[in-house]
Amino acid sequence: MTTQQIEAMKLALKAIESEGWCDTEIVITAIKEALAQQPPQRTWVGLTEQDLDYLCNLAYTGDEEFALAVQAKLKDKNT
Repeated sequence: MTTQQIEAMKLALKAIESEGWCDTEIVITAIKEALAQQPPQRTWVGLTEQDLDYLCNLAYTGDEEFALAVQAKLKDKNT
């Protein structure tokens, strides 16, 4: 959660907890602002046929090079 989202939620909570009244417009606005700040979810990027062929060849080495290569490929495609 970003700083702006946290601040918007704090404002909503403060409005809700206020003694004797609750300005629903402030609460609704603060919550909408917090929700609007959410980053869009990224689409997962999988391995290509070439990536799979390369990694399958590494799998026969019998050491951790294979696992590190898989990790590196996925990190590269999804960051």
